[in-house]
Amino acid sequence: MSNLVRFLNTYWKYRQYGFRCQYTCRFAGTDGYIPSGSGTIITSNSSGTSSPPFYPLVEKIIYDEGNLTSKQLEQLNEAIQEAINHNCYIEAAFNYLTKKECQFSSVKIDPSLQGSEGNSVLLDGEGNPVRVILKFGDEEYICARTFSHELIHLLQIEQGMYEGLDSRGMMEYERVLIDDIVFYSKFKGKIERATYEDWQSKLYPLVCGEFYKNELENHEEWDKQQTIYKDWLSRLTKKGIPESITDSDFREWSSLFYVYDRSYSITNGYKYNESYGPIVLNKILGLIKENCK
Repeated sequence: MSNLVRFLNTYWKYRQYGFRCQYTCRFAGTDGYIPSGSGTIITSNSSGTSSPPFYPLVEKIIYDEGNLTSKQLEQLNEAIQEAINHNCYIEAAFNYLTKKECQFSSVKIDPSLQGSEGNSVLLDGEGNPVRVILKFGDEEYICARTFSHELIHLLQIEQGMYEGLDSRGMMEYERVLIDDIVFYSKFKGKIERATYEDWQSKLYPLVCGEFYKNELENHEEWDKQQTIYKDWLSRLTKKGIPESITDSDFREWSSLFYVYDRSYSITNGYKYNESYGPIVLNKILGLIKENCK
């Protein structure tokens, strides 16, 4: 029955393209009798217009993309391609999720968003996520960086780490810590080799909130904490991508994130649940080992 449901979902999704397919099905009756059946479904684009463009990367990661215009879909497909080309850990996460058939349920432009992008998670009666809607505040925000951000959140949800508002802060922190570790690993901890262009291509500012340092009253304390954090990153990545990180190391730097990054501070309502561990971070490190050279 699950294969039949999948077939019907696929048929509904691609019905506008026009295709012919044959099927065979078997249903078990209560008396043990198993009748067989077969048939043909034919569908065509009766409007006489040409079939809409195909956006393969969008189709792979978003189940229903019908809320976006063709222009927006093209922009999103290009953004996904750029994200994959730019960063191997994004490519590894994308490939893993699509193989697991874990997708955003839909995508939309939502001007009510306070940020450039986000997602809505719909839960079942037991509180389990069943739908994740990808949102952009405006089409100008459809880019590789925003897509990468939400893709990591989708992986966190797939790995069972989403617990509503209680996990929101740790999910944001983990996303940035992953990026820091992967970035430092490129230079095997010798970050002095990174050029200005390297830093400009990095997805996010460091966990220690470098983007907002000019707004801090206590620069000396920030400089001290930044040095300690960077030294840890250098040691962790001196042989390249680490196998994993410990729970204690993971939690050690979360306060740097919420103290020195204004966007995700506790005062803004973000919660940092200490029971949240580096499950997704270590999953990403394993995927990189398997998929990235």
